[in-house]
Amino acid sequence: MSPGPALGYQAYQPQPPLVGSSPRRGLLGGGTNQASLTAIGVAALYICIAFTLHFVFIGIVPLLASIRAVRRREPLAPLAVVAAVVALVVSITAFAH
Repeated sequence: MSPGPALGYQAYQPQPPLVGSSPRRGLLGGGTNQASLTAIGVAALYICIAFTLHFVFIGIVPLLASIRAVRRREPLAPLAVVAAVVALVVSITAFAH
């Protein structure tokens, strides 16, 4: 015996999406720039810590996040690469002094 109307089951029918609803999206639209924003944010944090606390981090996290952004072809990837390079240069020059 197959399940059907006799057993109180109804066939699955997909429901149309609600009016005005959209899929869940992350910060700044859909998470398309997730790695780029991570690289930019961590680079900014590294630079702020280097100048305020005089404690230097080597910028490997922003560098790896910017590489991931380039591989994903994110729109903000070039900005992430610039931020990672700036964080790396600041950390090297601050470490040298």
